[in-house]
Amino acid sequence: ITDQCRQWMWTEEYVPVVMAICMVESGGRSVDIMQCSESSFNTQYSHSPGSIASTEYSIQVGVRTLKSLLDLVGCNGLYDTDHLYLALQCYNFGPGFYDYCNKYYGGKYTEQAAQQFSLKMQKEMGWEVYGNPNYVNRIKDYLDIEKAIDPAAGDDDVVISIPSTRQVTSDFGRKIDKDLSTRQHEFEQ
Repeated sequence: ITDQCRQWMWTEEYVPVVMAICMVESGGRSVDIMQCSESSFNTQYSHSPGSIASTEYSIQVGVRTLKSLLDLVGCNGLYDTDHLYLALQCYNFGPGFYDYCNKYYGGKYTEQAAQQFSLKMQKEMGWEVYGNPNYVNRIKDYLDIEKAIDPAAGDDDVVISIPSTRQVTSDFGRKIDKDLSTRQHEFEQ
């Protein structure tokens, strides 16, 4: 991830963001770890979901896709959270979300914009679900953005560790505080 960020973004600043994307997209358990087979940067595999058969290539395509979206929305760094969140939601929905936000939300990301765009696209495509309108919040489950903008913080401080069960518990495991164990639970959070 670090090498790909250096190569395509010329900085390591977004390494924790890419790590969080990997966790949200695949739980870090899929060969197509960044679930980016549908990206225009994928020139080696089918564009059907999950078709990339190389983790390294998935990371390369995912980083290039993220970089293009950061550029599209005019993100100036991790501290520019308005644009960062817009780019992240575009990673999930595609760049059409950027056009939608420009037309209806003054070019700003909001949770309401994500919800409305998802509903609009569900209807247009005739699908039961379109993307994850809570994608930015799912990224924040794995990324402490406040620490990410601190140059003294290391990746261990920035990336939030979630147990392999993908459930955060309290009261000695009797209470589930955050359940990311299934896609359905992720959408409900």
